[in-house]
Amino acid sequence: MRTSLNNIQETEQYLKGQLTPEDRLVYDARLIIDTDLNEQTRWQQHTYEVVRAYGRMQFRNELDKIHARLMTEPQHNSFRKRILNIFSL
Repeated sequence: MRTSLNNIQETEQYLKGQLTPEDRLVYDARLIIDTDLNEQTRWQQHTYEVVRAYGRMQFRNELDKIHARLMTEPQHNSFRKRILNIFSL
């Protein structure tokens, strides 16, 4: 279990560019030799990409909700008018 945790941590450092150049070179060599490590690294990279995309989607949804509130709720009329005025020039 500890070895697996160490592998995940080392893979994370590799993917984030936090390894020294020497350690990165060793890891690159291990990727060529160890097909399991190569697959684990690809899956971890894919997982990071999915998490990032989900985070962006969530952030975009939050922004859309804020935008909708600012542009439709009566208490934001003056703000809405100022914004529309800026972009109507």
